[in-house]
Amino acid sequence: MYWEFNAFALCFICFIFEQINFPLKQTIVTFIISFISTISFAQDVVYDQNIHGIQLSPSGNQWAYPVINLGSQNALQLDFDDFSSSPQDYYYTFQLCDADWNIAPLTNFDFIKGFSQNRISKYTVSSYAKTKYIHYSLSFPQQNMMPIKSGNYILKVFADGDTSQVLFTRRFLITEQ
Repeated sequence: MYWEFNAFALCFICFIFEQINFPLKQTIVTFIISFISTISFAQDVVYDQNIHGIQLSPSGNQWAYPVINLGSQNALQLDFDDFSSSPQDYYYTFQLCDADWNIAPLTNFDFIKGFSQNRISKYTVSSYAKTKYIHYSLSFPQQNMMPIKSGNYILKVFADGDTSQVLFTRRFLITEQ
């Protein structure tokens, strides 16, 4: 019943879409794509106004979706800028999620081997930029904090080792080989 309704609705929308002039079609298509991409990345959130330019991707391929194989030597690269005036103590952890990106009802020890959080220690202070910023960089997983289950994960970056001070989140996948 659900799929039949969706098929009927899609046919009706396509029929109406055929009747619309070209410039309006472009506007509608742009709106739909923007709306869908907003929904699909709803859990990639920035909570701190000083954080900018966040990129999470496989090491060596900044345009690819952040996916790695479980147990492989592949890593993900996280880069972001902080417009604060001085370096901060930032930490990260990751949380296993279900297929709908809801937090899985497991403890960290069920999906992480090693520590449950790690410090981001690699950063560079800008020197020639008009706006001062600190660029942070991280390659993970690391030997002292390895995922042991495949699935959907949310990376959480937070301040001062306090998981309640989340700066931003990003989603990534770990697949079976």
